[in-house]
Amino acid sequence: MWVLTHDGKNLINAGYFHVARNMGGKPEEKFVIQAFSEAEPQNSGFICSLYAEEADAVAELDMVLTAIEAGSPIYRFER
Repeated sequence: MWVLTHDGKNLINAGYFHVARNMGGKPEEKFVIQAFSEAEPQNSGFICSLYAEEADAVAELDMVLTAIEAGSPIYRFER
C-alpha cells in the first residue's frame, strides 16, 4: 500500500507498519507510526505521523488496516 506521510513529504510503498515510542520530541509526539518501504527493506522506517498517546497511534493503524482490507491503493496521514 502506498502511504503519504503527515508532512506530505514522503510517498512510500509500505509493506510493514509499526507503532513505536518516539524518543525525544514534544509531549504531543510521544508515539509514532513508522512505515517500512518494500523497495528499501533495509531502511530505518519513515515516520508517518506523531501522537500524544499510544492508543491514538494504534487507532490510526487500525484505520490503515481498514483501508488495506477495502483495497484502497493509498492512505494519507493527516497533517
